[in-house]
Amino acid sequence: MNIAEAKKLIEYSLDANTPLYLEGAPGVGKSAIYQQVAKKRGLELSTLILSQCESSDVGGMPVVSGGELDRLPLGHVKTACEKPCILFLDEFPNASILTQQAVMR
Repeated sequence: MNIAEAKKLIEYSLDANTPLYLEGAPGVGKSAIYQQVAKKRGLELSTLILSQCESSDVGGMPVVSGGELDRLPLGHVKTACEKPCILFLDEFPNASILTQQAVMR
């Protein structure tokens, strides 16, 4: 897949509101492609480097609120839940198994 095809695929996934898993070797330009698409769409790009995250970073820190257990999400995740943006989950294959599982939930 070339860069133009990757951009089209990202655009299609945004139009369909469907997550996309784009894999490639380090340094091939995945981050730059997402930046270009975000700029074109007028969206914020929020990058979460999963190899540097714990599972609780993704799922949220457990907190007690009003006598009930709740989760306080990381800023990147909270932003993605509150407004249209692109949440780029970078370095997925290098993340721990627990972090990968939290992302897939």
